[in-house]
Amino acid sequence: MRYIFGFVLLLALVASPLGVSAQTAGEVSASEPAPEEPALQLKLDAAGVEVTPSPSLTEDGYTLEEKELRVKRAKMGLLGPAALIVAGVPLLMRGRTTTCPYEAYYPYERFSERCERLRISGIALMAIGGVGMIVGSSVVGVRKRELRWTVNGYTLQEKQKRRSKRRKIALGVTMPILGAVVGLAIGGAVAMSNSF
Repeated sequence: MRYIFGFVLLLALVASPLGVSAQTAGEVSASEPAPEEPALQLKLDAAGVEVTPSPSLTEDGYTLEEKELRVKRAKMGLLGPAALIVAGVPLLMRGRTTTCPYEAYYPYERFSERCERLRISGIALMAIGGVGMIVGSSVVGVRKRELRWTVNGYTLQEKQKRRSKRRKIALGVTMPILGAVVGLAIGGAVAMSNSF
């Protein structure tokens, strides 16, 4: 059991959204704003000196290319949780099938220990992968929206107004769902206690 727990913990650390922004030593981190550059850059070619403007920074300190790179990395970050879900499905199915030989010989016992371990491992991997997919997809959505807003030329005040509107809508949608889930959980607990 301790090996399974260690394996699940290792996979969770590898698949966490923090691992998405891992960089090599020579690469500039896209999670940090770009350093300040001069307004004009001078390039020397065979014909002489050429003046080119530096890439413009957005209000949050990123260039457009860096924002596109952040979206790409966030999308790649969804591969880890998807791999956890894919790894958990065979374990869960193997533990739920009738091929567990112990259950065939001892039908009065609910689950054999081996099958129970397979089920728990599969459920744990799928749950961790599911949480990672939810978090990762929200990160992808936020970064894509920020990129779209930058491309469309929204000002900082317009972005803040849109963010506050989105938060109000999300709160209005989330609270009834959360209330229904809590109500069902309480109702299920009451029904379970009355059955004993």
